[in-house]
Amino acid sequence: MKLLAVLIHDEPDLRDLLAGMLEAWTRYEVTVERVGFGARLPGPMKRWIEEAGLFIVGLERYYAQGRCAEGVDTAEMLFKLGKKVLVVGSECKAKDVGVPFYWDIALEKSFLEAARDVLDAPIPGREEREKFAKFFEKRREKPVGHGAKSNSI
Repeated sequence: MKLLAVLIHDEPDLRDLLAGMLEAWTRYEVTVERVGFGARLPGPMKRWIEEAGLFIVGLERYYAQGRCAEGVDTAEMLFKLGKKVLVVGSECKAKDVGVPFYWDIALEKSFLEAARDVLDAPIPGREEREKFAKFFEKRREKPVGHGAKSNSI
């Protein structure tokens, strides 16, 4: 089965590692599109939103002045569009977060197992999404002086 996955992450090395894992996945014939937060790609983004079966979103966006958990807002926007989303973090907090659409290395399941579970499950309900947003609430504020005006992808 073919799958278009869009990987949104600001760390190029991790983005490439995750993309390589998806591309080697034998369950699907995966095409991966890679982009960082803040990319202005209206044409491709429109197509990706229409065609992608899975979005992998990094939890954090990196700014010169610091970082913030912008992946929370990006995931919520995609959920509202009816998209399947797996948010990937790097802090070993997945067991504490406790939602099936967030993965980091603290979980005993692999990245691909988490992606499979997201694909096999319905879009998370409002309660789960609110739990996720609340967990990272203090980290969602953008660094002072970053210059970005919105939470756009």
